Amino acid sequence: DHRDLHLSIRRQRQMCIRDRRYDNKYISRNSYEYEFMEVMGVSSPSYSWEFRNNTGISPVVDTVRGVVATTVNGATSTSEGMVFDGDGDYVDVEAMTMGGGAMTIECYTKWDSNQSWSRIIDFGNGQGLDNIVIANYGTYETITLHVHDPTTDTSGTGNSQNNSGVSIDIGSMVHWVFVIDDIHKIYKNGINVYTSASGKGYATNKLRTNNRIGRSNWLGDRFFQGIIAYLRIWDGTALTEDQIKILMLIL
Repeated sequence: DHRDLHLSIRRQRQMCIRDRRYDNKYISRNSYEYEFMEVMGVSSPSYSWEFRNNTGISPVVDTVRGVVATTVNGATSTSEGMVFDGDGDYVDVEAMTMGGGAMTIECYTKWDSNQSWSRIIDFGNGQGLDNIVIANYGTYETITLHVHDPTTDTSGTGNSQNNSGVSIDIGSMVHWVFVIDDIHKIYKNGINVYTSASGKGYATNKLRTNNRIGRSNWLGDRFFQGIIAYLRIWDGTALTEDQIKILMLIL
Protein backbone atom coordinates (compact mmCIF):
# COMPACT_ATOMS: atom_id res chain seq x y z
CA ASP A 1 0.00 0.00 0.00
CA HIS A 2 1.14 3.54 -0.70
CA ARG A 3 1.43 4.34 3.01
CA ASP A 4 4.01 1.57 3.45
CA LEU A 5 5.96 2.85 0.44
CA HIS A 6 5.81 6.36 1.88
CA LEU A 7 7.30 5.10 5.16
CA SER A 8 10.03 3.32 3.22
CA ILE A 9 10.93 6.58 1.48
CA ARG A 10 11.16 8.38 4.81
CA ARG A 11 13.39 5.68 6.29
CA GLN A 12 15.74 5.73 3.32
CA ARG A 13 16.12 9.52 3.61
CA GLN A 14 16.67 9.33 7.36
CA MET A 15 19.44 6.78 6.78
CA CYS A 16 21.09 9.38 4.48
CA ILE A 17 21.87 6.80 1.81
CA ARG A 18 24.17 8.13 -0.90
CA ASP A 19 24.02 5.90 -3.98
CA ARG A 20 27.38 6.66 -5.52
CA ARG A 21 29.98 9.28 -6.21
CA TYR A 22 30.86 10.15 -9.79
CA ASP A 23 33.72 12.42 -10.93
CA ASN A 24 33.78 14.14 -7.50
CA LYS A 25 30.07 14.93 -7.80
CA TYR A 26 27.50 13.38 -5.48
CA ILE A 27 24.48 11.63 -6.97
CA SER A 28 21.38 10.67 -4.99
CA ARG A 29 19.12 8.70 -7.29
CA ASN A 30 15.83 9.37 -5.48
CA SER A 31 14.73 5.94 -6.74
CA TYR A 32 12.26 5.47 -3.88
CA GLU A 33 10.66 8.85 -4.57
CA TYR A 34 10.32 8.04 -8.27
CA GLU A 35 8.84 4.61 -7.46
CA PHE A 36 6.28 6.27 -5.21
CA MET A 37 5.45 8.86 -7.90
CA GLU A 38 4.87 6.18 -10.51
CA VAL A 39 2.71 4.08 -8.20
CA MET A 40 0.59 7.14 -7.44
CA GLY A 41 0.29 8.25 -11.07
CA VAL A 42 2.89 11.04 -11.18
CA SER A 43 5.50 10.88 -13.94
CA SER A 44 9.15 11.18 -13.03
CA PRO A 45 10.57 14.71 -13.44
CA SER A 46 12.77 15.78 -16.34
CA TYR A 47 15.36 17.20 -13.94
CA SER A 48 15.88 16.74 -10.21
CA TRP A 49 18.53 18.19 -7.89
CA GLU A 50 18.58 16.85 -4.31
CA PHE A 51 20.50 19.22 -2.04
CA ARG A 52 20.00 17.43 1.31
CA ASN A 53 22.90 14.97 1.02
CA ASN A 54 25.29 17.00 3.21
CA THR A 55 27.85 17.21 0.39
CA GLY A 56 29.30 20.60 1.30
CA ILE A 57 30.47 22.66 -1.67
CA SER A 58 30.74 19.70 -4.07
CA PRO A 59 28.75 19.91 -7.33
CA VAL A 60 25.35 18.24 -7.32
CA VAL A 61 24.24 16.18 -10.32
CA ASP A 62 20.64 16.06 -11.51
CA THR A 63 19.50 12.48 -10.94
CA VAL A 64 17.60 12.18 -14.24
CA ARG A 65 19.79 13.57 -17.04
CA GLY A 66 23.06 14.28 -15.26
CA VAL A 67 22.94 18.09 -15.50
CA VAL A 68 25.56 19.48 -13.11
CA ALA A 69 24.78 22.20 -10.55
CA THR A 70 28.00 23.80 -9.28
CA THR A 71 28.19 25.69 -5.99
CA VAL A 72 29.72 29.18 -6.19
CA ASN A 73 31.19 31.38 -3.44
CA GLY A 74 30.36 29.05 -0.58
CA ALA A 75 26.81 27.84 -1.15
CA THR A 76 26.83 24.66 0.97
CA SER A 77 24.81 21.44 0.98
CA THR A 78 23.76 20.26 4.46
CA SER A 79 21.28 17.62 5.62
CA GLU A 80 18.60 20.36 5.38
CA GLY A 81 19.46 21.47 1.87
CA MET A 82 21.60 23.99 0.02
CA VAL A 83 22.31 26.89 2.39
CA PHE A 84 22.76 30.39 0.97
CA ASP A 85 24.03 33.33 3.04
CA GLY A 86 22.60 36.02 0.74
CA ASP A 87 26.00 37.61 0.23
CA GLY A 88 27.23 36.41 -3.17
CA ASP A 89 26.82 32.64 -3.02
CA TYR A 90 24.64 30.73 -5.48
CA VAL A 91 24.46 27.57 -7.60
CA ASP A 92 25.26 27.61 -11.32
CA VAL A 93 23.47 25.03 -13.50
CA GLU A 94 24.77 23.79 -16.83
CA ALA A 95 23.14 24.90 -20.10
CA MET A 96 19.74 23.26 -20.72
CA THR A 97 17.25 23.24 -23.59
CA MET A 98 13.71 23.40 -22.27
CA GLY A 99 10.32 25.03 -22.84
CA GLY A 100 7.89 25.25 -25.73
CA GLY A 101 5.09 23.50 -23.84
CA ALA A 102 3.68 23.02 -20.39
CA MET A 103 6.13 22.96 -17.48
CA THR A 104 5.99 22.28 -13.74
CA ILE A 105 8.62 23.43 -11.25
CA GLU A 106 8.71 22.11 -7.68
CA CYS A 107 10.90 23.23 -4.78
CA TYR A 108 11.02 23.06 -0.99
CA THR A 109 12.50 26.25 0.40
CA LYS A 110 12.94 28.64 3.30
CA TRP A 111 13.57 32.35 2.94
CA ASP A 112 15.52 33.80 5.88
CA SER A 113 15.07 37.35 4.58
CA ASN A 114 13.26 39.14 1.75
CA GLN A 115 16.22 40.75 0.01
CA SER A 116 15.23 42.66 -3.13
CA TRP A 117 14.09 40.29 -5.91
CA SER A 118 16.03 37.37 -4.38
CA ARG A 119 15.73 34.28 -6.56
CA ILE A 120 14.90 30.66 -6.06
CA ILE A 121 15.72 30.24 -9.74
CA ASP A 122 16.52 32.46 -12.70
CA PHE A 123 17.05 30.29 -15.79
CA GLY A 124 17.66 32.30 -18.97
CA ASN A 125 20.19 33.83 -21.33
CA GLY A 126 20.90 37.05 -19.46
CA GLN A 127 18.85 40.00 -18.24
CA GLY A 128 15.36 39.85 -19.72
CA LEU A 129 16.28 37.10 -22.19
CA ASP A 130 14.16 33.92 -22.06
CA ASN A 131 14.08 33.98 -18.25
CA ILE A 132 12.05 31.69 -16.03
CA VAL A 133 12.07 33.46 -12.67
CA ILE A 134 10.84 32.44 -9.22
CA ALA A 135 11.57 35.12 -6.62
CA ASN A 136 10.16 37.25 -3.85
CA TYR A 137 8.47 40.29 -5.38
CA GLY A 138 10.74 43.31 -4.97
CA THR A 139 11.33 43.80 -1.26
CA TYR A 140 7.92 42.33 -0.42
CA GLU A 141 7.46 39.03 1.42
CA THR A 142 5.43 37.56 -1.45
CA ILE A 143 6.12 35.00 -4.19
CA THR A 144 6.25 35.80 -7.90
CA LEU A 145 6.65 33.83 -11.12
CA HIS A 146 7.83 35.58 -14.30
CA VAL A 147 8.24 34.09 -17.78
CA HIS A 148 10.15 36.36 -20.15
CA ASP A 149 9.60 36.12 -23.92
CA PRO A 150 6.68 33.69 -23.57
CA THR A 151 5.24 31.90 -26.59
CA THR A 152 2.25 34.26 -26.65
CA ASP A 153 4.54 37.25 -27.25
CA THR A 154 5.61 38.13 -30.79
CA SER A 155 7.81 41.13 -29.93
CA GLY A 156 10.52 39.07 -28.22
CA THR A 157 10.47 41.45 -25.24
CA GLY A 158 7.35 40.34 -23.37
CA ASN A 159 7.03 39.18 -19.79
CA SER A 160 4.20 37.13 -18.30
CA GLN A 161 4.19 38.29 -14.68
CA ASN A 162 2.42 36.48 -11.88
CA ASN A 163 2.75 38.72 -8.83
CA SER A 164 0.63 36.61 -6.54
CA GLY A 165 0.56 38.53 -3.26
CA VAL A 166 1.04 35.16 -1.49
CA SER A 167 3.38 35.20 1.53
CA ILE A 168 6.74 33.41 1.36
CA ASP A 169 6.50 32.77 5.14
CA ILE A 170 9.98 33.94 6.12
CA GLY A 171 11.68 31.50 8.46
CA SER A 172 9.49 28.50 7.51
CA MET A 173 10.05 25.66 5.05
CA VAL A 174 7.41 25.88 2.30
CA HIS A 175 6.58 23.46 -0.51
CA TRP A 176 6.04 25.35 -3.78
CA VAL A 177 4.83 24.13 -7.16
CA PHE A 178 4.61 26.41 -10.21
CA VAL A 179 2.64 25.28 -13.26
CA ILE A 180 3.38 27.12 -16.52
CA ASP A 181 0.66 26.43 -19.07
CA ASP A 182 -1.87 28.59 -20.93
CA ILE A 183 -2.92 29.43 -17.37
CA HIS A 184 -0.14 29.83 -14.78
CA LYS A 185 -0.72 28.46 -11.29
CA ILE A 186 1.10 28.56 -7.95
CA TYR A 187 0.61 25.94 -5.24
CA LYS A 188 1.77 26.47 -1.65
CA ASN A 189 1.93 23.40 0.61
CA GLY A 190 -0.37 21.53 -1.79
CA ILE A 191 -2.98 24.28 -2.07
CA ASN A 192 -3.68 26.30 -5.23
CA VAL A 193 -3.09 29.85 -3.99
CA TYR A 194 -2.83 31.67 -7.32
CA THR A 195 -4.32 31.21 -10.79
CA SER A 196 -3.66 33.61 -13.67
CA ALA A 197 -5.90 34.64 -16.50
CA SER A 198 -5.66 32.55 -19.67
CA GLY A 199 -3.24 33.28 -22.50
CA LYS A 200 -0.10 33.59 -20.38
CA GLY A 201 1.89 31.37 -22.70
CA TYR A 202 4.64 28.82 -22.26
CA ALA A 203 8.33 29.44 -21.73
CA THR A 204 9.89 29.53 -25.20
CA ASN A 205 11.85 26.44 -26.27
CA LYS A 206 15.44 27.68 -26.04
CA LEU A 207 18.90 26.65 -24.97
CA ARG A 208 19.34 28.57 -21.71
CA THR A 209 22.94 29.15 -20.66
CA ASN A 210 22.63 31.44 -17.61
CA ASN A 211 20.84 29.14 -15.18
CA ARG A 212 21.14 30.18 -11.57
CA ILE A 213 19.75 29.00 -8.28
CA GLY A 214 19.82 31.70 -5.61
CA ARG A 215 21.00 34.44 -7.98
CA SER A 216 19.37 36.80 -10.48
CA ASN A 217 20.41 37.53 -14.06
CA TRP A 218 19.80 41.23 -13.24
CA LEU A 219 22.87 42.90 -11.70
CA GLY A 220 20.87 45.12 -9.34
CA ASP A 221 19.00 42.28 -7.64
CA ARG A 222 20.08 40.71 -4.35
CA PHE A 223 21.09 37.13 -3.61
CA PHE A 224 18.83 34.57 -1.94
CA GLN A 225 19.30 34.01 1.80
CA GLY A 226 17.88 30.76 3.11
CA ILE A 227 17.65 27.06 2.26
CA ILE A 228 16.61 25.16 -0.86
CA ALA A 229 16.09 21.47 -0.08
CA TYR A 230 15.55 20.31 -3.66
CA LEU A 231 14.48 21.45 -7.11
CA ARG A 232 12.54 19.39 -9.68
CA ILE A 233 11.34 20.33 -13.17
CA TRP A 234 8.83 18.56 -15.39
CA ASP A 235 9.50 19.89 -18.90
CA GLY A 236 6.45 19.21 -21.06
CA THR A 237 4.05 18.36 -18.21
CA ALA A 238 1.51 20.41 -16.26
CA LEU A 239 0.92 18.46 -13.05
CA THR A 240 -2.64 18.40 -11.75
CA GLU A 241 -3.73 19.48 -8.29
CA ASP A 242 -4.17 15.85 -7.22
CA GLN A 243 -0.65 14.98 -8.43
CA ILE A 244 0.78 17.97 -6.58
CA LYS A 245 -0.87 16.80 -3.35
CA ILE A 246 0.93 13.47 -3.81
CA LEU A 247 4.28 15.31 -3.98
CA MET A 248 3.54 16.62 -0.48
CA LEU A 249 3.96 13.05 0.79
CA ILE A 250 7.62 12.87 -0.21
CA LEU A 251 9.08 16.15 1.07
